[in-house]
Amino acid sequence: MNALKLSDKDITKIDTGLAHNDQIHLNHSIKLYDRSAEVSFTFSYHILIGLTAHFKPEDVEYVEKAITKERGTGIYKYNGKNEKTDVTWQDELLENNKTWKAAVEEIYKNLGFKISDDPMKDGISVGQKPITWCRLTMDSNSPLYGNLYFNGDVAAMLNYPEKYAPEFILK
Repeated sequence: MNALKLSDKDITKIDTGLAHNDQIHLNHSIKLYDRSAEVSFTFSYHILIGLTAHFKPEDVEYVEKAITKERGTGIYKYNGKNEKTDVTWQDELLENNKTWKAAVEEIYKNLGFKISDDPMKDGISVGQKPITWCRLTMDSNSPLYGNLYFNGDVAAMLNYPEKYAPEFILK
């Protein structure tokens, strides 16, 4: 709120029903990628982990090009008519950074989750998680058309492990 110079009157708090998760919605549009968007922020343990932006239909193609210029070519999904339904951009997978993977695995374990990279076993597969990712919904028949979702929950864990598992602090 400080970074965006917002006060309580500029936001609406949303009850997610999830422990340690908070969401706020901005009561006015802001500019992202030079386009107006309605924006909500998701927090976990009071740390920003996600941003959801909704763009007007006429801005979706522009936003796709702007993100591609910034992050490179994304991974596209298509429907049966070979039309784009969404595109995802992601950073490096934890599998490629053993130190970060071990840190995130330890946090999940301390939170009471089972860890397993074997899809035939119960547990969270940490290795295939990217540090951050974002997805733009491009299916004009979807109610989510024009939504851009940024997720940084893994980056938050790596930057603030003490918030996720206070008894475990990276050394």
